[in-house]
Amino acid sequence: MKRTKVKYVVRRTYESTVAIVEADVTVEVALTLFGFKTVLTTALTNWFHTSDGGRAAFQEASYDFNIGDLATIDLHRTPELQDELRQFGIENLLVKVIVPKDADNPDDWTFDEILEDQELVQVLKEQKDGRAT
Repeated sequence: MKRTKVKYVVRRTYESTVAIVEADVTVEVALTLFGFKTVLTTALTNWFHTSDGGRAAFQEASYDFNIGDLATIDLHRTPELQDELRQFGIENLLVKVIVPKDADNPDDWTFDEILEDQELVQVLKEQKDGRAT
């Protein structure tokens, strides 16, 4: 399979923090979210249990390594992880965590919220009709 760019959004369930995960994949199974997560998890599990760097990262994460922990790994300084990922068809992995400024209040702006100010619409209509206040 040729190299294909994938991008996934990983949401934190209890707040509005998300991680954007991008990679080039060279195995077809990694083209779906479930497949990508499966091969990524397999590669990381191998790394945790076969290398000193992987064991240290897993221990540092209190044996609860998640996408936020992966985002802190500098892949350019972790060639054994790069090799492990490559063996499972993942290259050029990039994980960026986004914590919105208002992460404590995720309902202040929702995806489907209409971006039109009805009060302003009324003012504009009145101005157009010559009834500006």
